[in-house]
Amino acid sequence: MKTLFIRILDPETQDITWTLIPPAKGEDSSVKHGSLSDVAKHAEGNRVVLLIPGTDVLLTHTSIPTSNKQRLLKAIPYTFENQILDDVETQHFAIGARDKSGNIPVAIIRKSTIEALIDLLQQNNIHANIITPDTLTLPWIPKSWTILRENNLCLIRTSESGGFSIESENLGELVQASTGDDTEQTDEQPPENIKIINHGNKDDDIEEISGLDIENKWQAEHYENDPLTLMAEAFNPANCINLLQGKYSPRSQLVKNLRPWIPAAALFVIWISLQGIIDVTNYVTMGKESKAISREIEKVFRDELPEIKRIVNPRAQMKQQLAKLKKSKGSEGDSFLDLLSLTSPAFTNQNVKELKNINYRGNQLDIELIINNLQNLDGLKQELETRGLKIEIRSATANKNNVTSRLRITREKS
Repeated sequence: MKTLFIRILDPETQDITWTLIPPAKGEDSSVKHGSLSDVAKHAEGNRVVLLIPGTDVLLTHTSIPTSNKQRLLKAIPYTFENQILDDVETQHFAIGARDKSGNIPVAIIRKSTIEALIDLLQQNNIHANIITPDTLTLPWIPKSWTILRENNLCLIRTSESGGFSIESENLGELVQASTGDDTEQTDEQPPENIKIINHGNKDDDIEEISGLDIENKWQAEHYENDPLTLMAEAFNPANCINLLQGKYSPRSQLVKNLRPWIPAAALFVIWISLQGIIDVTNYVTMGKESKAISREIEKVFRDELPEIKRIVNPRAQMKQQLAKLKKSKGSEGDSFLDLLSLTSPAFTNQNVKELKNINYRGNQLDIELIINNLQNLDGLKQELETRGLKIEIRSATANKNNVTSRLRITREKS
């Protein structure tokens, strides 16, 4: 998986630089400059690391004797209640891995700031995996400081998870204080080495800019490439603090985005369940109606053919009896069994509920029946006509639940 590094230079103007490591096929690895909308297409399918100005984040540490992360996150805000000017309820606290001395790195940022950043990403369809201050992406060497001078600002990384930003004009005083004799005022160990990286005009004299007297202990170099290249090369997710924690974690954001859809999903599940119940009910009802029709057919069979005591398959047995009658009487005319054998299959197909009366006279069959609805009655008429029969609907009375109809059935003359 590739990693897309995005560095926000100005949140208000959405001014950014970005680079994809390793670069996409056909593109170089140089840093591009633009807006979030320009980089959105490169975010899909890649890990996204967003670097925000270190001036927006306070990096500090604390020591709380608990290994439970949830308790730790609840206790940390009140640890700094007397050390920050704003109300702790307005601040977001993120932590890093506990170091060897038991200290826990802490990054503090205003909730309004990180929420604005997340909203800005979502507006451009970008989902960040890591949001971290650019201070913690500078190269880091144990017991050393790395200072990046960029325009009139200096980013200073003092430890694996510590750092801050100051104006360039104050750099000399800071370094002198940090490496001089008066270091007991801070709990930071004085650096053994300081590396100053100057981004800008290579003719700038760092000694003049900062007021430093560069000695062997301090190294200074000019850096001509975009600082994001330096940061991307030095980035190590193990020693940065990801601000996407707590309610801002990717998982929490996913739940937040899905929450508006929960009622709709619940309604969908209820609808599917109801549909299943309706289908089962219809299946059971149709089964009962089919059995009722079968009983009616069997009753007609017994009434018309009382000499047959054992009924196995009324339809097949009726065909057999019809064949016998045709042999004995010839094929002229339409017997009762002729018409009944042609009509009975259609009764099952078209949901006939009940055969109320059957009368045969003069080669015509009069049937009174109850059927589901007028649509099924019309379907019954059409199906019987396809069997070479002439159907006359003598009457049809519809009520709320079914239709009672009288039919006259004769064979079409050829």
